[in-house]
Amino acid sequence: MRSYFNFTLKGIQFLPVWIGFFFFFLIPVQLMLGALNELIAIDVPADGASKDFFLYLIIVLLTSFIFIFFIAKLVIGSIEYNGIKIKCDYNIIKYLGVVVSGLFLSIITFGIYIPWFIRRRRSTFRDYDANHFWLVFNPWNHSF
Repeated sequence: MRSYFNFTLKGIQFLPVWIGFFFFFLIPVQLMLGALNELIAIDVPADGASKDFFLYLIIVLLTSFIFIFFIAKLVIGSIEYNGIKIKCDYNIIKYLGVVVSGLFLSIITFGIYIPWFIRRRRSTFRDYDANHFWLVFNPWNHSF
């Protein structure tokens, strides 16, 4: 039986993403947890609670979405169908625009916007893949 799909991702291609994940996500999470402990401590300093927690929270949120983008780009770009790789020319600026505006609108609307934010974030990948996949792998186009 012939296999039409092939997955060509190697572990070495993930290494830079995981190194970045360690330095730009896990370390800020630890800093955020330390700032959170200071924020909820019984002995609050005289100058008030630390504002570093919110800075670390923003960094962690943005880096998590950036890593989702790069991992999805690696995984989708390594799929082959009939020996042809699926092309993924995603735009990180467009994706970050969706993420930043979605996070902002979710905060402003007290979470009411979250379902639309999830839909818009997923559609940045899905719409391009569906259109591009159909153009490249059209069953009536026998030239692929």
